[in-house]
Amino acid sequence: MKILFFSLASALAIILQMPAEASRGLPADLESLDQLWQTYNASCEQGDQRACQLKEKYREIIKQNFPNAVPAACPPNLKRVWFESGRKGMASGCQMF
Repeated sequence: MKILFFSLASALAIILQMPAEASRGLPADLESLDQLWQTYNASCEQGDQRACQLKEKYREIIKQNFPNAVPAACPPNLKRVWFESGRKGMASGCQMF
């Protein structure tokens, strides 16, 4: 019973902390959207056509929610593709596309 109570309390706390965008099923932050885009991009490069469609969907979502977002090629130690601006990406040592 205690485990169920703590599980429900944890779930409620998480829901209450979520931004409006996340509560509709989409992450509200660019980093999470970037990770999803990268996941679908990797599968797309392996020939998964559904993943290619989802990759494009997330690219559109990124551009809608972050109009100045730009993709970049970054050093291997930096696991990002999308940045809110080219300046932020270049400051991280990335090359903007």
